[in-house]
Amino acid sequence: GTTNPTSGSKLDLRGNLYVGGKAAIASNNYWHRAQSTVDNRYGYFEVRRKTSNRRGCYFGYGSPGKYIDLRLEDGNSLAITGGNVGMGTKNPRTPLHLYSRNDPTILRIQSSDAFGAGRIEFWSDPQGATNEWRPGFIQSTDRGGFTGGLAFFVNGSGFSRKTSAVEVMRIENGSVNIKGRLFVTNIPYGDRRNMQWDSSSKLLYHDNSSRKTKENIQSLEDDFSKVLQVEPKTYTRPGNSEHWEIGYIAEEFDDLGLNKLVYYDEDGSPGAINYRKISMYLVEIVKDLNCKIEEYEDRIKQLEQQMS
Repeated sequence: GTTNPTSGSKLDLRGNLYVGGKAAIASNNYWHRAQSTVDNRYGYFEVRRKTSNRRGCYFGYGSPGKYIDLRLEDGNSLAITGGNVGMGTKNPRTPLHLYSRNDPTILRIQSSDAFGAGRIEFWSDPQGATNEWRPGFIQSTDRGGFTGGLAFFVNGSGFSRKTSAVEVMRIENGSVNIKGRLFVTNIPYGDRRNMQWDSSSKLLYHDNSSRKTKENIQSLEDDFSKVLQVEPKTYTRPGNSEHWEIGYIAEEFDDLGLNKLVYYDEDGSPGAINYRKISMYLVEIVKDLNCKIEEYEDRIKQLEQQMS
């Protein structure tokens, strides 16, 4: 196909080459080249079906941008361009772009070990730099019995902890375990049920009053008048001396025997007061006072009748 073969070439073929059996390209050079003789064209290797002449895969140097394009038939492709890798697309928009008609589109991470966790890590700063660090990662977990979960880790804080692993949250079998503080903003207004936290189980609850969720219902017996002995206090919290609060002291309730109105910590020490249930004691005191008032009114009527 040419009268001017490339210098140094044993064979210079300008056109198509058909090999019916196996073919190999080998030399002492560390590279092999497919090159177009026309400007602004590109060289490529491709594999086609003989019967339909349909291209099965394609590997080449693209134009006008520099990219490596490995295309499979039926529209599937693997493209590397501008430092981006595209799977299912020849125009990747990010360092890794997965594009598929499948719903959902799945990226699978799997270990070949008996149980090997899958992990996605997030890194910051240039690779190999002194300040290169790992802010966090997400890792799969196994609690046994094929009970899986996802654990979320962060590095902590400080230069010495650039690649440390501090678990901050775990999602497992429908439960969410948060190891740190929970911050919630934009909470809507409204008269709703109160939420309560149990320091022992670490669970959140809401109290209700339906008979359907209660057992062993009995009348409460206690010396309700003891609640009249407690004194309200004003105080500040450690490290926040400018913010004053008002309330009762749990230890004083415990000392008076008002233990049914006290929340106790895991070590058995008084930790908090059930302020909402104090009203139950006050209602009983008011009922007792009402009975006494009725008795006094009857006695007054009797005295008035005697005087008349």
